[in-house]
Amino acid sequence: APFGGDPRSGWLAGGARGASTRPSVLCPQLFCPGLQNRHAPLVRMSVRGGSTLPPDVVARNERRNGERREQNLEIARRVAAGELRPVVVSFSARIRDTLRLPKRYKHTRIFVEQEDLTSMERLRAALERDIPRPLAKLPRDAYSIGARPVSAYDSDSDAESSAPAGEGGDDSDGKTPSELAEAASAFPEESSDVEDGMDDLVLLDSDAALREAYARSQEARSSGIGKLRLVLQDTEGFTRYLEHLRGYKMEADGALPGGVSPKDSDAWVMVSFYKLTTYPDPADLCTRLMEAWAPLGILGRVYVAPEGINAQVSVPSEVLPLFEATVAANKDFEGVFLNKDEPVSFDTQPFNKLQIKPRKQVLADGLDTPLKWENNGKHLSPAEWHAKLQVKLGEKPPVLLDVRNTYESQVGLFKNAKALDTTTFRDTWAALEKALEGVDKDTPILSYCTGGIRCEKANAFIIQEMGFTDVSALKGGIVNYGRYSAANNLTSIFQGVNHVFDQRLGQRMSDEVLATCITCGGPSDVQTDCASTHCPRPFAKRRFVQCPECAVNLQGCCAPECRNENRCREGRDALFSQAEHLRVLLRRARKEEKGRADGPVRLAEADAQVVAVEAKLDAEEAQLKVLHATAVVAVAENVRAEDAALKGESGAAATMEERYAKMDSRNHLGEEAGLHAMYAEQLSSPEPPHLAEVRERTSAALPGRAHMLSSAVQGEMLAMLVALSSANRVLEIGCFTGYATLAMAAALPEGGEVLTLERDPEVAQIARDNFAAAPLTMTGKIWLVEGEAMEELARLGEEGASFDLVFLDANKKQYSNYLAALLDRGLLKVGGLLVVDNVLWKGMVPQLYTSLPEERVERNRQRQRAGVMSLVEADKYAEAMHSFNVAARDDPRTQVVLLPVRDGLSLIRRVK
Repeated sequence: APFGGDPRSGWLAGGARGASTRPSVLCPQLFCPGLQNRHAPLVRMSVRGGSTLPPDVVARNERRNGERREQNLEIARRVAAGELRPVVVSFSARIRDTLRLPKRYKHTRIFVEQEDLTSMERLRAALERDIPRPLAKLPRDAYSIGARPVSAYDSDSDAESSAPAGEGGDDSDGKTPSELAEAASAFPEESSDVEDGMDDLVLLDSDAALREAYARSQEARSSGIGKLRLVLQDTEGFTRYLEHLRGYKMEADGALPGGVSPKDSDAWVMVSFYKLTTYPDPADLCTRLMEAWAPLGILGRVYVAPEGINAQVSVPSEVLPLFEATVAANKDFEGVFLNKDEPVSFDTQPFNKLQIKPRKQVLADGLDTPLKWENNGKHLSPAEWHAKLQVKLGEKPPVLLDVRNTYESQVGLFKNAKALDTTTFRDTWAALEKALEGVDKDTPILSYCTGGIRCEKANAFIIQEMGFTDVSALKGGIVNYGRYSAANNLTSIFQGVNHVFDQRLGQRMSDEVLATCITCGGPSDVQTDCASTHCPRPFAKRRFVQCPECAVNLQGCCAPECRNENRCREGRDALFSQAEHLRVLLRRARKEEKGRADGPVRLAEADAQVVAVEAKLDAEEAQLKVLHATAVVAVAENVRAEDAALKGESGAAATMEERYAKMDSRNHLGEEAGLHAMYAEQLSSPEPPHLAEVRERTSAALPGRAHMLSSAVQGEMLAMLVALSSANRVLEIGCFTGYATLAMAAALPEGGEVLTLERDPEVAQIARDNFAAAPLTMTGKIWLVEGEAMEELARLGEEGASFDLVFLDANKKQYSNYLAALLDRGLLKVGGLLVVDNVLWKGMVPQLYTSLPEERVERNRQRQRAGVMSLVEADKYAEAMHSFNVAARDDPRTQVVLLPVRDGLSLIRRVK
């Protein structure tokens, strides 16, 4: 069974995903029909009765409720005895909005000692004690205290006049404990706005004014237990307080200093920084940062803890100098290094809002006792780091440690680095001990991470707990190194993609692709989450690598089973909406039944429609349970195969690829177009035996990528185009395993040749084997060159080569560059034919063309929020294909016909 147990037990208990950024409430979602969101199931189950909480949680809640009841009883007793008095405190709208106070601060009730209402000094102290946020930090000159006049809320006729009352001065006489507890809570807050009646406030500027206002509030009730209603209004001191928090002074008209505005920015600048130090009051620092940065239009994520701060923010370019000034002026950030990343456009900005939150730790490490974080070795600049990795002859080579997690080092790392292969940062300590076992203590240790903060802790551990003496870290991490190498035009020693912790997920550092798609096994480093919100992947494996082509085939899901469940869930939701609409019509028909002649008939029809849809909904729910159980088992098998592939167990990896070998490559076409494609295959000339053998060998060697082969119809079409154009020299850009190459070579005349380019060594070798097994008539017609296509095209152009026909089926993002090279360098003869595959790319290019830009931006933003980056990357492929199609059409040297054949095929003839 997956994950070491019965898959159904985990499913019925709530899912195998575990703690996740997206709730995984599987059982209620499946058993409660017609749920439109993930939070509704808990409501529906509570209505049906029966607690969904564990027994220990229920016991804890009961204990807390009992403690609250005891507190209420004590408050009621002291109110009745005249020791406490209720005070309702309201804050002005400016204070509430500026300091982002919760809604309860509009009217919040406290109980103060009777003596606290005799002097303003004691009243202020009581307010600061009972409402510490924000009064404990707010200067007293930042607000004034006013009393609201007695209103209907304070009269004995009010419904709340059930306050404790009695004779002989003891209001508790005759009251039971439960009645006293009820009396303690019988002070409901009115719903009127704080600003209403603000002109009638009585300013409490002296002890006498306070005593007079208190006396009036008590006289309004015969019981003598009235509520004093206070309003805290902002003053000029509040403005000065805000300027202190921000670190800058707003202009008289409310504009930012110097008149700068985030709206005038043309890009976002990604900035990250951290500092491990001591912050005694993280919540206060959060408030100050929010006040300083929110007016600047900054978005991002900032965590503050007693041990320090960790921030990743997007800053509008126009206010970047002001942001830097606020950081420099803040003494808490003395010596901090601002790690500025490359600017990004407004469309690709990764954050949705500004979050500044206090935490227990900025980087959860799992250590029982914190280390001395300041003792963490040397910090090398990118230039020093780059030089340090160039080991000279005779020098002792350093141990290069990647202290990031597995999913990060999987897609990119420094050359010769040793990855710790951890799931979370808490696993770092055991992994460090294993990685450095047997290493001499004087060996140079170099560590790196994304931005630098993990190295601070890791190096402190290496020095203080493991005893190493020569320990260094890359200052600013990979982000800083990437900016340095690009600015100095250096060949990056970092290979692949730098995983970043925002909605971009990845930042390309070099052309190397180190990872493979979990679905087809092809090279890819696009990290993504499953599009299914109920995917049963465990939390540690929720992020995976998937190529854009597989993402389109699987609609962003990690497996066909997840895709099928997701489709069923969408159908279920549509049926639920339909049922809700029909129920509205049914209620309307019931109201109109007696008033219309056809009322009974309409009622019967509406009732029958509701019954029919509800029956379909029940059937869909049953199907959904089956599909989810299937997905749990299938995904568990996939995860095991992924782990085996990472360990180099090729047999297990092949098993995973075989599961996808049967995946229908026409999935994106739709039912009708898929039927047309199948019909075309059946009614076209049969596939030649030697090409059928190529298909079989490719399926055996690369089961997950066999769908990338040209179809039999496309192979016949390429051969026909070669014959009709009387081509003698053919260039193929993108060979794969040689199917299309052999198809075109068969149609060449005697002396004709095909030059084919392929960058992947693995598939190039398979292609060579296929060429060797081909009929003897093709001997000498095919030349295979391994390498980057753009470099080979440049070389061919310098040699003066030209071709009668070119077949392009390679890197989709480079199509426009390939076209320019073929035309500008004369590689395609005048009158020659360029055949381009995948110009409709999974049907996404027409969708892109017919959708509005703002729709595309919002769609990808939603995908980014869900972490489904594979579909975001697929959109980039579609955009690249659309740009190519436009460039080919608009070039005066070409004549274009775009055919909706399979994945789209363009015939481009060079006319001049």
